[in-house]
Amino acid sequence: MSGFPIHSLSGLIIDDQPEMCKQLYTMLERIGLRRIAVCHTGDKAIEAMSKSKFDVILCDYDLGRGKDGLQVLEEGKHREIILNTSCFIMITAIQSNDMVIGAIEHQPDAYIIKPITFDDIRLRLERTLNIKDTYYNIFHNIDLKQYNAALSACEQLTKARPKLSLSVLKFKAKIYFKQEQYDKAEAIYTEVLQIRKLPWAFFGLAKAYFFQKKYKQASQILESLIAEHQNYITAYDLLAQIKELQGDKVGAQKALQSAVSYSPRAVRRQTFLSRIATENQDWTAALPAARKSVELGRHSIFKTPENYIHLTASLQPQLYSESLSDRRSASAEILKTMDHFKKDFPEDTTVQVSAYFIESSTHKQMGQEREQEKYLNMATNLMDTHHYELKEEALELISNRLSLTCDPETIQVFIDSELCKNLSTQAKTYIDNKAQEKATKDNQEKIDKYNNKGVEFFERGALAEAIQMFEKATEHATASFSVLLNAMQAHIAYLEQHGKDQTSMSACGDLMNRLNEMPPTDRRQARKKRLEALFNKLEETWST
Repeated sequence: MSGFPIHSLSGLIIDDQPEMCKQLYTMLERIGLRRIAVCHTGDKAIEAMSKSKFDVILCDYDLGRGKDGLQVLEEGKHREIILNTSCFIMITAIQSNDMVIGAIEHQPDAYIIKPITFDDIRLRLERTLNIKDTYYNIFHNIDLKQYNAALSACEQLTKARPKLSLSVLKFKAKIYFKQEQYDKAEAIYTEVLQIRKLPWAFFGLAKAYFFQKKYKQASQILESLIAEHQNYITAYDLLAQIKELQGDKVGAQKALQSAVSYSPRAVRRQTFLSRIATENQDWTAALPAARKSVELGRHSIFKTPENYIHLTASLQPQLYSESLSDRRSASAEILKTMDHFKKDFPEDTTVQVSAYFIESSTHKQMGQEREQEKYLNMATNLMDTHHYELKEEALELISNRLSLTCDPETIQVFIDSELCKNLSTQAKTYIDNKAQEKATKDNQEKIDKYNNKGVEFFERGALAEAIQMFEKATEHATASFSVLLNAMQAHIAYLEQHGKDQTSMSACGDLMNRLNEMPPTDRRQARKKRLEALFNKLEETWST
């Protein structure tokens, strides 16, 4: 493009409206372009760009069904079929805040709001082409992956035009990232910050620290950057990654929720949020993020099977709710999600097997035994007929999915299958551990549910109902000392109110035996001793 006459440049128009395509075509012809292609869908545009290089791309945001303009830009950049030397101009009539921020976040070269005049296109294109021309040697060598040549071009441009030195340093640091020379990128950003305190330089320095595993320094910079520039979206994303690596999953979720509040249209961000919120068992946050990741991902290059799994996992608490309407609603959404899951990944056997097991487990929870058995048979039959595809890695992947979305009995059917029986000891252990994790998690959720209900009844003075709930919670061997103490307190309150009762007295004795396992240094020892003293006092009163 550098120094090339305008008539030698190629153009691509992407718009679902034929009349708009004609207008844009005429405008580009008037500007001087001679080779112009037109695509009416995002998929056709991706196909065209994968076959030919285009210097100028005019893309409407709303392309009707299929990919939208952002997804075209996102995929084009990810697959490197939109070159650094190309001009990508986003056109839209929509001016919603999340769409505008999403467009800016994906960094088109220019952005034009409809209605469009010839001068709008001409001036924006001239400005963009001038920038591309100025940095052409840098961009062209980056496109060719000739990074040393790109660095040389940076040096040459700095000497020729010293006023562009800061911009050139920005490109230079990006090249060092591509070469994985993170210490050199760090040095560049440090140099820039000594000249001017620019947000992109702070973010770049944090990113350089991140890749060098200097998480504390990176985190400090990002938190300061966010405090000064709350809408610097990618800072939240990187901070979330760091928080997760540091074991602070709650902090990671908080960072992602902030990012989503500014820019909700990024598939990978919503996927990350749904996963981390699921791990935190924050279903209020996990469910909308999972729904959004599936919705946005349907036509995105970043669509993955795990988006559908996270959505199904997020619906599990509702599926096991005491409310029949909640269970019906959740089961309907899960089954609909599984239909899309199978249709969107028809050639992936792990998806088909996972879906059948999930469908079987869902029907089981709804008491639909015939459907449960039907899908269970479909799952095991598919495993038998496609055993050659389902190697250890694939079976481990399926076990991961089932551990998030199925009941323990359904998971056990998978574990007992011939394929799983013939696995290596290491793989068997992995899958068994996943099943055990699921069973433990399910038990803990039941304990928490009954304990919380018991506390609610106790606070209302409904002691008999509270005791009933605590009995259900404490029948599990893994009930915590706090739950045991709650149960004992309810029994003592009942004894104080109703007098001697052999059932409650026996229950207190059993609970005290279990509480004797509490370490002497446990902070709950004071409460334990207080309750034991109350119980002993009651026993003494009734024995005299």
